[in-house]
Amino acid sequence: MTISFEEVFQILDTDVFTKNQRRLKDVEKFILWGAWKDQTYDEMAKASNYRYTPSYLKQDVGPKLWKLLSQALGEEVSKINFRSALERRVRLQASLNSQKQLKNLEIVENNVIQRQNSKVWRSFLHTPLVEELLIELLQYLTNEQKAEPSKDIETRVSQLIERLRVVLLQTIQE
Repeated sequence: MTISFEEVFQILDTDVFTKNQRRLKDVEKFILWGAWKDQTYDEMAKASNYRYTPSYLKQDVGPKLWKLLSQALGEEVSKINFRSALERRVRLQASLNSQKQLKNLEIVENNVIQRQNSKVWRSFLHTPLVEELLIELLQYLTNEQKAEPSKDIETRVSQLIERLRVVLLQTIQE
């Protein structure tokens, strides 16, 4: 699983915001970027052209950041285990997304099955003419008993297809 630093930052920033109602600060992002590149605090300070001192990063911002991330991710996070903690978080999110997608798919399938069970069961003993069947289907799908269908079959078929498309979209959105 390859993930970019920007994706990592977005995940962490969202988690911190969800837990603490604040966004990560620039200096915190800078430390995360350095930790992502396996830099020491001295290397980070040098990369910032000493805008941040090593002691400020290591003794002030760093410990507060790791504590903040520990709270947001629900596990102990440090500069050393930052990547592995984040990988676990990304895997968890992917698993939750998969479960949510499966649940949504089950709901759609159940809705489709319910509609199928209530829609269009016909006996072949007394098969109506195609024209009559199209009229009945259109009336059923539009919930109108006195719907005025078109005279020609091609238009009726087009109306039926369009109505089925609408019903399918409604089912998916539910």
